[in-house]
Amino acid sequence: MRCLLPILLLLPLACGPSAPQEPTTGKPLNFDWLLGHWQRGDDKPGQVTFESWDKRADDHYTGFSFRMAGQDTVWQETMHLLAKDGTWILEVSGEGEVIPFTLRETNPQGFRSNNPVHDFPKEINYQLRGDSLYAVIAGGGQEIPFTFGRR
Repeated sequence: MRCLLPILLLLPLACGPSAPQEPTTGKPLNFDWLLGHWQRGDDKPGQVTFESWDKRADDHYTGFSFRMAGQDTVWQETMHLLAKDGTWILEVSGEGEVIPFTLRETNPQGFRSNNPVHDFPKEINYQLRGDSLYAVIAGGGQEIPFTFGRR
């Protein structure tokens, strides 16, 4: 029995890291509700914003968002939603800088993430409601909502 104890203690480490799990259910987190192509429905006149999400692995999703004004791309960013060291992180990059936001709350169709040291935004939140995807960026008393529909 004394020989078995060290083996039993090391067994969880031998299985390697796994994607973080929901605290209440113990199931792996799943963000498949983000997948697909989205178009913003509440853009300013003359602008249109698109966002697309793909799944690379159970613990890695990629997103790409861009805004058009006429025929010109006036803004774009890349997003990675991935598990790192047992924590889900939303990494947002545009213009060369990668800004990490740690997921603080999750539910089967949404998440809240934050980075309290970033100037703006400090929070990025996503929620699927029916056929619409709602995103909000916020911080410093400012809040910008985005409403997307499937394309």
